[in-house]
Amino acid sequence: MRVEGETSTYQKIKRGVWQGCVFSPDLFSLYSKFIMRNIEGLRGIHIGGHIINYLRYADDIVLIAENTKDLQCLLDIVREESQKRGFELNSKKTEIMVVSREETPPNINIYINDTKLQQRDQFKYLGPLISSDGRDTTGISSRIAQSKTIFK
Repeated sequence: MRVEGETSTYQKIKRGVWQGCVFSPDLFSLYSKFIMRNIEGLRGIHIGGHIINYLRYADDIVLIAENTKDLQCLLDIVREESQKRGFELNSKKTEIMVVSREETPPNINIYINDTKLQQRDQFKYLGPLISSDGRDTTGISSRIAQSKTIFK
């Protein structure tokens, strides 16, 4: 680092930027982009001739796969690539959801290291509530209720 023409001694950086640092979101976005490039085109769902296996917006990332084996594979690659860059996936903040037309979606076992991830029936992603049956009826009902209170 150089301050007022003086160069400091070399310091090895062991951890990332401080929480709340103005560079934090940009650096995370840059690193996560490189991490996710390692799974592009691998195991996902086919839409319009493309393989889609993740959604990424800021620090919200969703992995998408057709089966348990493929999802575990994608997660393992993301975990390994993250560790190479000094990131660790937090198993307490990572959840799984099976989207299925079945009335009761199957329970699956997905792990980060040896920790089994919690399976959910629904979750919020960028605002809307997504449910395991693939519908957004709860989210739509919620937005209708919010609109009613605004226009009273």
